[in-house]
Parts: sequence; C-alpha cells; structure tokens
Amino acid sequence: MDMRSSPSSLAGPSTPDESAAPPTLSEAQRKALVAGAFRSLHVARNSTKANVYLVEWPPQSGHKVAFKDGSNRALWFSFFVGRYQMRREWKAMSALQGMEGVPCPYFRAGADAFGMEWFQGQSLLHFAPGELPAAAVEQLEAVMNEMHSHSVTHGDLHRDNILFDPASGRVCLIDWATSCVFRPKRRGFKAWMWREWQALDRRALAKIKARYTPDLLREEELSLLENGGTPLSRAVRRVGSLFKRRKRTRKEAPTVTPSQASEVV
Repeated sequence: MDMRSSPSSLAGPSTPDESAAPPTLSEAQRKALVAGAFRSLHVARNSTKANVYLVEWPPQSGHKVAFKDGSNRALWFSFFVGRYQMRREWKAMSALQGMEGVPCPYFRAGADAFGMEWFQGQSLLHFAPGELPAAAVEQLEAVMNEMHSHSVTHGDLHRDNILFDPASGRVCLIDWATSCVFRPKRRGFKAWMWREWQALDRRALAKIKARYTPDLLREEELSLLENGGTPLSRAVRRVGSLFKRRKRTRKEAPTVTPSQASEVV
C-alpha cells in the first residue's frame, strides 16, 4: 500500500502542529507509513532494536518525517523494555520541544512507534579527527547545556547518536531511549541521580572534544577523562565492557561444520 497515493487512509493535519495535541495513528496507519516509506534510515540489527524509516507526513504534503518503529522487536523485550524506552524518548523530546538540536516529536503510532522531525546529517562516526569543525563541537556543548537547564539528560551521547550536517553546520542529538526528565527541585536520591546522569553527559562530551577539538578541553573535563568520571559512569562502562567482551567472544568462537562433527564422532 502506497500511503502517498492513499491520503484518505492517513488523515492528519495539513502541517505538523506543535501547539495541538499530537495525533495517534492506528495499526493500519502505521503499516501504511512503513509500506510507503521513502527509504530506511536505520535497520534493526537484532530483535531488541527498532527500525527507522523516512516517511511523508501528512500525506501528500512533501514533508519528510523520521518514523521510529519498534513493532519488529521480540514481544518479551517490547513488553519489559522497548515500550518503556519509547515513552522515555517521547517524554524527553516533548520536554525539549522547539529546542535547536533536538528532534521535534510529531505523532504517536501505538506504544511501539512514533514520528519525529527528520534531520539531514551524518553521525559523527563518519568524521575522522580534524574533519569536525570546532563550531560544531561548541554547538553540541550549547545543546547539552540548554538540555540540562531544562532538567533533561541524554545518557548515551556517543558519536553514533550525534548527527552533523556540514551544509548547514547544525548538530542534532538522536536516540533518547536512555534519557531522563527530572523535576526542577531534586532532593535525596533524585538529586544524586541528577548529578550522576549529568556527569555522564559531560564526560561523553569531553571524549568527543578529546577526539576532535582537544584544544577546547577544560581542566574539569580533563579530570573527568582521567579519573573515569563518577561511580555510576564507571559502573555503566564496566557493564558495557562485559557485554562487548561477551559479544566479541561469540564472534570469535569457532564453528563446527557437519562434516567436522562426523569426523569427531
């Protein structure tokens, strides 16, 4: 089904309206969006990841939107983790709506998908040291500072989640699944969590500065890099290293062909 040739099946506003309540699409509308997608922006590597498509919304408007669809995820993961991550993403982007460097959320499509602003750019993985201008790093820091001023943390600021468009010189943060939206007044455990998650973002920014613009590193950022950050950030990296090591071990494990197995027998 081609959504561009069937506008009546996807009724919506003439343009994405930020002031109105976001529309919610039906399952049939979600399938129509996927079927009529221009192309895939991100293909899920396994059953715990979501697909991202470039779609047209509203129909026949010429307006391109990024559509994140997690309906392909394993049911157990979607129920216990995936939908929770989707809610976190939507909540964070809604809290920062209208802010430069953050995709604007447009519509929901059930509990497993939503549409958001499409940013034309490439992840920082495509830029070698010396290829990313200092102005882009400074803009990234400004986005992070403004995000923190709204009591929001990203939690996963690695290069794959930061897009840069050389033509416009703009940066954009994507994949808000690990984000947190805090209340302005924080006490006790929440205050501690705020400091820890904020430090995670700042250390991630320091790593990006060290790679692309080491001259912009400040003393406190050098300290974050040298001491490994806060206790929480060290624990997060330790868990991440364990998963990476396990994944690497699986890839390096020798495979036994049927002929080899028969020889052993």
